[in-house]
Amino acid sequence: MSNPFENNNCREYNLPLSRLERDLFYDSLTGLLTQYAFNQELEDQIAGIFSESQRPVFIFADIVGMKHINNEYGFFVGNEVIGSVGKALKRAFSRGLCSRYDNDHFLVLTEDRDAIDRLDYVYTLLQDYLLQVPAVDLKFGVYYQDHKDEEPALNCDKARIAERAIHGDHRCRISVYTEDMYVKYMRRNHVLSHIQDAIDNGEIRVSYQPIIRSVSLKVSAVEALARWDSPQEGIISPEEFIQYLEEEHMSSLLDMYTVETVLREFEDREKVGLPIVPVSVNLSQSTLETIDVVKEVNGLTEKYDILPDYLIIEITESACVRNPEKLREVIDGFHQAGFRVWMDDFGSGYSSLNVLQKFDFDLIKFDMRFLEDFTFESKGEKIFRHMVKMAHDLHIHTLAEGVNTKEEYNFLKSIGCERMQGYLFGRPIPLGGYSDELTKNIQVATETLADARYFETIGQVDIEKEDLPRELSGKIHRIPESLVEYREGKLIFIRANKAYLAYMENTGMIGERTNEGIIRPEWCVPASDLIAEAMDRSFRNDTWEFFEDCQSRAGKRMAGWVRFIAEEKERSARCYHIIMES
Repeated sequence: MSNPFENNNCREYNLPLSRLERDLFYDSLTGLLTQYAFNQELEDQIAGIFSESQRPVFIFADIVGMKHINNEYGFFVGNEVIGSVGKALKRAFSRGLCSRYDNDHFLVLTEDRDAIDRLDYVYTLLQDYLLQVPAVDLKFGVYYQDHKDEEPALNCDKARIAERAIHGDHRCRISVYTEDMYVKYMRRNHVLSHIQDAIDNGEIRVSYQPIIRSVSLKVSAVEALARWDSPQEGIISPEEFIQYLEEEHMSSLLDMYTVETVLREFEDREKVGLPIVPVSVNLSQSTLETIDVVKEVNGLTEKYDILPDYLIIEITESACVRNPEKLREVIDGFHQAGFRVWMDDFGSGYSSLNVLQKFDFDLIKFDMRFLEDFTFESKGEKIFRHMVKMAHDLHIHTLAEGVNTKEEYNFLKSIGCERMQGYLFGRPIPLGGYSDELTKNIQVATETLADARYFETIGQVDIEKEDLPRELSGKIHRIPESLVEYREGKLIFIRANKAYLAYMENTGMIGERTNEGIIRPEWCVPASDLIAEAMDRSFRNDTWEFFEDCQSRAGKRMAGWVRFIAEEKERSARCYHIIMES
């Protein structure tokens, strides 16, 4: 690997003769000042800058990706990177103080004279070299000192805080300090230093948000969400503290606490005969990498005697990118132990399709940003429609989160999205409050495991792609198709394409509305004897069965084919796929 500074003649510091002094004042790898020497020179340098009517500028530089460099290329290349950055800084800021503060961090004190332009010059000096090591990046935090009486050590910290604000942002390399950054920095320190105490003292509570089945509006699962009510800081949002824990690879503390809390609360309810439903728990990326998470979770389910059927593992799409081999191993381990694994935030990244090809997820949760400005026939609506169809083709179940309006619900149900989650159906609440809702409101019923198996079979049916009866296999025009549930002598329509809706209107068979749907009542019509007989034959033979019926309300002939899909014995319900002869 070539070094652009091998032959340059940039001025080095004049080293003291004593070896002890040399080690104390100068870094052996870069030739820059040590942290001790930098601190000794700060006050004189600041006074000199103010005497020239300039503002002192503190610059904190961080080489991002050094751990990867050392692991991938070895420490020799890592030292070469550090040495090259140090020399580039000295060349760009020859009139200032430059130090290797620690490890892969540098501090520069210079005057306010084209400081930002000189940072760009550092990138120019290092451009060819860093291109050879694409995993490495250089981030700068900048603080401008306005008053002479400011504390130098605090100003160094402010430059470091400014760099921390963009540390994980690949789009930004230079950050200038603001007071808002300091507030966030102190908040971050509180989270990292108090997370264990918060867990021990019960400051972090678990709430549950319902996940409903689109076709039945029953609660099919709940998602566990952690909330932190700090006595010192007040409410700390999950988006905030989860990010901080993830950055410091401390997420396993929170994740394992959440899993154990969920299982303990469910065990308590099961002991007194109260209903439980499956609960999904999101595991952070660092948790998957830092502990044997399959062993830990499996041990907790055994400890509380909860079946794996009742615990669902959620993994964000972003986790699939950083360490794919490790993630594949984790997913396989959970599946072998009997757990379902869902992918959260599908569609929020740039590798979604590749992720579906490489990993075996049971369900994908769609990022609802596709429908932020929802209108029919919009680009987002078309993309979403085809993503649901693609998931069906891959035999992956579907869930849309962030559903907040009836229009979104009706659209998602019409395209076959199997489950939904959002404020339209309920906000996150503690388990006790959720249970109260179940007992007060008959509409908020929960699925049994038998219900779940029945509806998941239905959910995988794409009425526009199922194999057709032989008599229709050559037809290319749009055929009226629907999914119906047959129960107590009535047909309850679950899902239908536009051609089927038009057919029903034309034959006068729209029917009366049931009260089974909270948001959109379903069509319900009595089943004629001929249709009922065809459905019974299909159930017994597992074949398409033809029927012909002249008893439509408009007096028109009705004919078509019916095929059995699934049965739910507890409710004496069967689902059928119906195709009408148009």
